[in-house]
Amino acid sequence: MDYRRIHIFIFIVSLSLFMVGCSREQPNHALLLDAEQQIDSNPLRALELAIQSMADSTAFNAADSALYGLIITEGVHKLRSYILSDSLIRKSALFYEQQGDKHRLARAWLHYGLVLNDNHRTNEAVEFLKKAELLAIHLNDNSLSHDVFEALGIMNDEANNRALAISYYKKTLETARKSGNINWIATSLNNLASAYDRSGDAKQQAKYSEECRPLLDKVDKHVKASILTNQASIDIKQGYMLSAKESLEKAMELEPQETTTKLYADLLAMWGETGQAIDYWYQSLNGYKPYIQIDAYKKLINYYKQTGNKERALALSERLNRVYQQLRESTDTTNISLLQNKFDKQTSDRKNSLRLACLLAAIALLVAVLLLVVWYHRHRMGRYERIIENMVQEYHRDEETTRKKWDVTEQLLHSSVVLRLHSLATRGKAPQEEDWTELYAMGKPFLATLSQYPLSIKEINICMLSKLGFAPSEIAVLTSSSPQAITNSRIRLHTKLFKTKGGAKDFDSRIREM
Repeated sequence: MDYRRIHIFIFIVSLSLFMVGCSREQPNHALLLDAEQQIDSNPLRALELAIQSMADSTAFNAADSALYGLIITEGVHKLRSYILSDSLIRKSALFYEQQGDKHRLARAWLHYGLVLNDNHRTNEAVEFLKKAELLAIHLNDNSLSHDVFEALGIMNDEANNRALAISYYKKTLETARKSGNINWIATSLNNLASAYDRSGDAKQQAKYSEECRPLLDKVDKHVKASILTNQASIDIKQGYMLSAKESLEKAMELEPQETTTKLYADLLAMWGETGQAIDYWYQSLNGYKPYIQIDAYKKLINYYKQTGNKERALALSERLNRVYQQLRESTDTTNISLLQNKFDKQTSDRKNSLRLACLLAAIALLVAVLLLVVWYHRHRMGRYERIIENMVQEYHRDEETTRKKWDVTEQLLHSSVVLRLHSLATRGKAPQEEDWTELYAMGKPFLATLSQYPLSIKEINICMLSKLGFAPSEIAVLTSSSPQAITNSRIRLHTKLFKTKGGAKDFDSRIREM
């Protein structure tokens, strides 16, 4: 086998793969690259840098345009806002898919899925979020996995798939703890508390909410507002209205989130401050979370029915029906679960198919190697047989020599080939073809005698080496056998050659007398 050619081939393949990798178009705008570095730690600054880069957007290449779309969408989402147009991120995702940039592609799929979910196109969002999840797991990126798990948790939570939502929130908490990011840990605990609240499991809600308390003064205002809102929800259920109101007012000062606004309106209604409650319920109608909108509609409809304003109640009921209709069309809970299960099954099937293909390829390679080894062994044995046959024929042509016995003299025992074979056996190395050829040439008379018996090449070699006084351990090394196999062969050869039963040592004695 020409190893030099193999090395050249491997070098050419490696060089080709390297050139393909280098040919991927890369972004070159300094502001965009700087923005990408800051997108996790300071999304607002990243957005500012991306917007500044538009001043010389004529210098953008395709990679710059794709990165711009990714940073803008990613930054908006990290600032907990919404994007209603998917044009930018869709182009970015398509570019990275064509380029094979897996890390940026996973981020693009994640934020494309979030945009679709923000627009209540949940069935479409499932596909991209699940694709992002699969890629994130393969990339072993803790930060990316955290963002993907959180997005899937929120999507399932909003679609009332509580079990799946809680499962993903627990994965989010696991990645958050690995990272040591306090905001992530607190958010994950708070999401779990909220999910258990909506599923009616007050015990689990209280458990995770309690874990949040020590982190309250260590997190940013968004997370703090969320934790305070959850605490208020628990206090309301337990009848601690003053404590709940205090927590909600603190949360409203920090950040008037959808959940906080709606819960504050409910609490105001309990306190009899209906006018203010109505204002906050109306604010809740403009949010993005369907379950908050629906509950706010119900509270307003109930209020107007009680006050006799049937016209207003009817108008709100019609609007609520449209929300329900939109929700059924875009967030079919059963269908979303099925889509996720289907995606997971297809992914598992592809993995199993790949494993099977790899296994079959390995088996095929092993069979090919075994066939090559068998062919090479037979080819080599065939050469030895031809060498021996030629030597025997040559020997038989000399009738006078044929009648002579091959006596192993001291000169023969100290010949170069015999000494070389002893040396090879001592070093645990097998002889080369030329070593056997030289040995056969020296032992022509003995080969002529052995040709009368139906012996294999290996048996002939054992006979010759035994004749020359080689130890069984040496014969084992020189014939690539185990010592026990050589012992068994000598016993069988005694029966073959001398037609009587005998041991290995009997064979050694008899063969040296031939």
